[in-house]
Amino acid sequence: MVERPASVVKELIENSIDAGATEMIVDIEDGGRKLIRVSDNGCGMGREDALLSLQRHATSKISTVTDLFNISTLGFRGEALPSIASVSRLKLTTVPKGSISGTSIQIDGGREVEVKDFGGAVGTTIEVRDLFFNTPARLKFMKSATTELSHITETITRMAISYPSIRFIYNHNASPIYNLPSSKDLLSRVCGMIKEEGKSFLPVSLNLEKSSELNSAIRNPQSAINVSGYLSGPDINRPTQKSIYIFVNGRFVRDRVILHALMDACRTVMEKDRYPLAFLFLDVPPSDVDVNVHPAKSEVRFKKTDEIHRAVYAAVSEALKGWSVRKGSGQWPVVSGKSDELPIPGSNYQERVMEAIGRYASNAEHASTDLFRERFDPSTGSGRTASNSTRMGQAPISLSLSKGDGFFSSLTVLGRVGGTYIVCSTGNDLCLIDQHAAHERIAFERLKKTYRDRRPESQTLLIPEVVDLPQSEGMLIREHLEVLSGTGLDVEHFGGDTFVIKSVPTALSDKNIRGLVRDIADELAHAGRTKRIDELMERLFSRMACHSAVEGGDYMDPGEIAALLRELDSIDFSSNCPHGRPVFVMLDQIEIEKMFGRR
Repeated sequence: MVERPASVVKELIENSIDAGATEMIVDIEDGGRKLIRVSDNGCGMGREDALLSLQRHATSKISTVTDLFNISTLGFRGEALPSIASVSRLKLTTVPKGSISGTSIQIDGGREVEVKDFGGAVGTTIEVRDLFFNTPARLKFMKSATTELSHITETITRMAISYPSIRFIYNHNASPIYNLPSSKDLLSRVCGMIKEEGKSFLPVSLNLEKSSELNSAIRNPQSAINVSGYLSGPDINRPTQKSIYIFVNGRFVRDRVILHALMDACRTVMEKDRYPLAFLFLDVPPSDVDVNVHPAKSEVRFKKTDEIHRAVYAAVSEALKGWSVRKGSGQWPVVSGKSDELPIPGSNYQERVMEAIGRYASNAEHASTDLFRERFDPSTGSGRTASNSTRMGQAPISLSLSKGDGFFSSLTVLGRVGGTYIVCSTGNDLCLIDQHAAHERIAFERLKKTYRDRRPESQTLLIPEVVDLPQSEGMLIREHLEVLSGTGLDVEHFGGDTFVIKSVPTALSDKNIRGLVRDIADELAHAGRTKRIDELMERLFSRMACHSAVEGGDYMDPGEIAALLRELDSIDFSSNCPHGRPVFVMLDQIEIEKMFGRR
């Protein structure tokens, strides 16, 4: 029940919400290790109920056994308060509605110390001090104050998103972190907390009567499944599932069925291994969902799993149909079928691509550029090679300039397929190379080498970039500012949620710095379990390499391809990208003959 300070905050806030609070104040000291205080203006408790609430399995939310199968409150087991009191110094003060006095109870390590009258405003305040003071083993494994505070902030973020009608005031060491007024507008609260613009989101709403994605059983109003919320467009995404918030009957949960339905609906518009920002709210009859399957109540089981999956898939699919952007914005276009509305590469398209990988190319290797150059044909809306004779009548293109002693530089380049894969031959065998994965591995190895040599290659920005981050991500960045400077990324905390990027690694000078910083914060969150600086740096370099690498579909001329192959030979490990995907795949003659039924 009590895993860390964030667990305490979660349980206390849930109790306040169940008590009907419209305002709550959360005060934290030293990342929750010294003090956690949650005050609310809920209904309060009389003395008898207050004493009973600290007894195991005592709850006012369950009256009969059948109530366990129709849970409509966040808490119901009567375990949280006594569990917290057993590992801390807990003080409970409460005043019930209609009374001018209440009760104050002091508990130390599960032992009752003092019970007395108390005068104050209606509501309940619970103070938790010296968490795990009597369980040294648990205390030993607590993380740094910053890490624990980050978990608390994420917990409060989830609660605040789920209940926008409640005012949340959140302070750490007497410094304000959140002061969120009550609001009827979910989107405004979401945008204020995650630092994104409202126009970036699509409304998600399931209409049981009109949705063509659902069968008749789902459209039956008796199913009473309602899906609502907001979803980012394909241009705003994150590297992990952390950006997906799923709520079932007001409770934050992690559910594979809902997540699979969401990603299944996004699979045709979202880049692989990227995840949207999603805030999905499911209202399901309490009798159709079991919330008592996990100690932290973070997992649920549905009675009608198939219906839930189809409902979420239909709601998200319908939302994505409304996605449209202005032509030329660099985002995913919506094409009406007219050729003149198809996106045409900008005038600086090739210059941008060549600059991204230019450090690998030499001027002498551009002689055969026209053999590979792809041109966009507005009349057909497709890319084509320089001439049909080049594709069909001539011998395979051979880059004699790329020949060398290494395996990759000795390959004969035949061309590219899908705009992403370089097709090469080694005598009787074929070698397919993923240009993005290859460039990513090279960039990763370069970043590691410059870090080992203590010579990070960075470029000062002419105009420093200002980035606003959510609280949980900003805390992680602040804790690792010195580490980031070792990578060539100079970040300065400007106050509050704002950071200023002064310089970036050379390879990232023309990239989306805001997206990089958000991704780095995500990596820091995942690396929180380890203090090994080498492992942490590898995580950061992996993320930076991904942002700096040439993308699949970007144009590469023969000189650039030749340079890329030579660089692959120059690094120690070239079979996989930093994320584990293969850089190249070999097809030997026997495999090819099997494909054609010759063996």
